[in-house]
Amino acid sequence: LKSIGPNIVFALLMDGPQISERWSGRYALTLTEDPGSSVLTMTSMALIERSNFNRPGGSRSIALWRDDTGRAVSLECPKGALGVLLTLSGHRLDELTIDGRQNRDAYAWRYSGHRPISLRNPDEETRTLIRWADPYNN
Repeated sequence: LKSIGPNIVFALLMDGPQISERWSGRYALTLTEDPGSSVLTMTSMALIERSNFNRPGGSRSIALWRDDTGRAVSLECPKGALGVLLTLSGHRLDELTIDGRQNRDAYAWRYSGHRPISLRNPDEETRTLIRWADPYNN
């Protein structure tokens, strides 16, 4: 590792939709106040469906990206999609410790984009697996 502090944190949560207003978004904000730090909180679509069961039109955000620029991005998984592909880019960053030492090899990770992943023409066996894994999505 060539970093003075954490530069990216992945948090797998058993929680509802990942949006800025929820507790996970607020805690992610605290971690990203450190220069060069980024946080990705993620949860499963099944838990989001459960959370939204009595809430029509609830968020389908399976992940929340937040970085030290203050930017927060919710990654929505639309109906019919099996997941989301996240693209990040590394930006070179000079880090400085409290005693004046420098690290010129550090990277800050930035959000570049995301898109849903789905199958175009799944065969019958694949459709059966999808229905079994996600009964709410059919």
